[in-house]
Amino acid sequence: MPEATATVHIDAPPEDCFAYLRKPENHVGVVPGLSEIDAEPLPDGEGHEGTFTYTVAGVDLHLQFRDVELDPPYRRAFEVSGPMEGTATYEFERDSGGTRFTLTNSYD
Repeated sequence: MPEATATVHIDAPPEDCFAYLRKPENHVGVVPGLSEIDAEPLPDGEGHEGTFTYTVAGVDLHLQFRDVELDPPYRRAFEVSGPMEGTATYEFERDSGGTRFTLTNSYD
C-alpha cells in the first residue's frame, strides 16, 4: 500500500489543533490539494462523513470520506473512497510547547 506522510510543528497545544481539525470545513487551506468539502455529522455525533474535491496532478477527484476513529486530542482517522481509496490519519503529539502534527495518507 503506497503511503505519503507530512509532519509540521504547530505553536498551539494538541487540544486546540485537534478541535480545529475536527471541523471538516477547516481542512480546506490546511491540506494541500483540498479545494472543497461538504460534510454532515455522523448519527452518533462522533465524527463526520461527506464529500470533498482533491486535486492531484491537475486532476480534480471527487471523493467520499467517513470518520472511523476519533481519539481526542491525539488521533483522527477517516476512510476515503471513490477514484482513490485509502485511509487518512491525523496524529497530534505534544512537542516543545506546541504540537507535532503528522498527516499520513495510505492508499489501497
